[in-house]
Amino acid sequence: MATRSQKRFMVRIILWALIVVAAFVMVLGVLAAWHVFVKERDVKRGLDVAESNFAELQERKTDIEVKLKALGTERGVEEVIRDRFPVTKQGEEVITIVNPRGSESPPTSTAPKGLWHSIQDWFSW
Repeated sequence: MATRSQKRFMVRIILWALIVVAAFVMVLGVLAAWHVFVKERDVKRGLDVAESNFAELQERKTDIEVKLKALGTERGVEEVIRDRFPVTKQGEEVITIVNPRGSESPPTSTAPKGLWHSIQDWFSW
């Protein structure tokens, strides 16, 4: 039979072994939770990117549908042709506007004059 001190020693060894095993299991659990957290974060980022791409594609789709509907009419086809090419119908004239009303010439630079330029201005008529 084992003595009382031997039983205590065995109980201590068993308790320490259980503590080590429990700590190991806890570390594995924390690592698993961390990996799940990282994957979830990556999935959220991917979802955000996919949603923004989807929204852009939806906008493009509606724009294309509007353009297609416009091309289905004679007026829409004519408008596209006039935008892309310099054409007119028979009997129309082309007017080229050189300077629209209210537009000014580009501003000239008003850099400060140096002493030499001021002296030259005195002698130029």
